Amino acid sequence: MAESFGQRFQRLRKEKGLIQDKIAELVNVSSQAVSKWENDINMPDVSLLLTLSDILGVTTDELLGKEKNEVMILESSE
Repeated sequence: MAESFGQRFQRLRKEKGLIQDKIAELVNVSSQAVSKWENDINMPDVSLLLTLSDILGVTTDELLGKEKNEVMILESSE
């Protein structure tokens, strides 16, 4: 089963050793807003995604749950 945004956000926050109140303070929202994100009731405003990804030390793709895909570069044999 795929991890929801809230589950992923909570895991990343805990991995950084941050509490909900600290995240709320850093992005100027209420701790209740952060709780709602983690419980998949609401999502953060798109304007907060870059800041949140910086705080959590991940890319916005990782924060939003995009799967990592390996890219193979083929050289042409001209």
